Amino acid sequence: MRRLAVSSCLLVVLLMATSASGARTPGGATSARFVLRISAVTTSGSIVIDGSGAVDNARGLATAQLTSSTGATFGAVIASSPHLTTFIHGGVVKNLPDGKTWERDDGAATAPFIDPGLALRLGSRGGHKLGTVRLGTVSTTKYAIHISPLDATLLAPAASKKLLAAGVPAVVWLDSSGDVRLFHTAVPFGSGGTATIDEAFAAFGTPVHVALPPAGAVWDAQVDGAVRAAVASVEAYNADNNAGGAHDPDKFGSGYQGMTLAYLTKNYDSGIDQGLKIVRATAASYCIELTQDGITLNKKGPSASITSGHC
Repeated sequence: MRRLAVSSCLLVVLLMATSASGARTPGGATSARFVLRISAVTTSGSIVIDGSGAVDNARGLATAQLTSSTGATFGAVIASSPHLTTFIHGGVVKNLPDGKTWERDDGAATAPFIDPGLALRLGSRGGHKLGTVRLGTVSTTKYAIHISPLDATLLAPAASKKLLAAGVPAVVWLDSSGDVRLFHTAVPFGSGGTATIDEAFAAFGTPVHVALPPAGAVWDAQVDGAVRAAVASVEAYNADNNAGGAHDPDKFGSGYQGMTLAYLTKNYDSGIDQGLKIVRATAASYCIELTQDGITLNKKGPSASITSGHC
């Protein structure tokens, strides 16, 4: 995650238990409360993030309020499907466009965040019993389990598929109701780093409703970057046509007219996002738009800014 500048560091995540209260459901609880500490160590220093939150596994979401050792306070909504996605608002989010209060990151860019609900879903997962342990007033059974490569990506979003190919071992502590009380594992993180994760849960089954931020309030730098990359090809197309039709003499003087995604991909940028829509293209102007995961950005012509919504 670029805001915390820890893309190739050792990450230590410590999640500590909250007070146990509220209704419980037998093993496999879909909701719980937690407290969070992330202690990230890098070659240039370290950063600590403390916070608390709740898991809503029925929706594949979690929420947390966090404070970093730099003094920044911010909130997060963390989604686990189809890949790890974080929505951040508060002190660490800077220079958002007008009307935007959240910033979204996907995949590896979410590091050092993890999916705090994964351990609840894992349970003992057919693991090997290691013994019994008393945690305060709670008696638990300790199991050694194995996390699949797919699940491991929710704990190590910055790690490559190669590093996670064999999955990772973990340990869980389950109470008499089958609910996970503690979770521990170590996963690869970035280049040469290791993430040690310790998590504890309480208040199982307490009603929790976590929702994604309103789409209109979210700014996605990845979508913005994809639109900006496309604009470079759009303007190259216009310049070539007005300068003599470098790729197609028949288009001389036609500006943006006749522009297609296939033509831009073939002649200017093979990596252009194939979800881009060219809604309008005339000799003097155009409108392009791109939608990813419910976020739509558009650019209505050469002098317009990139804004939310459709053309």
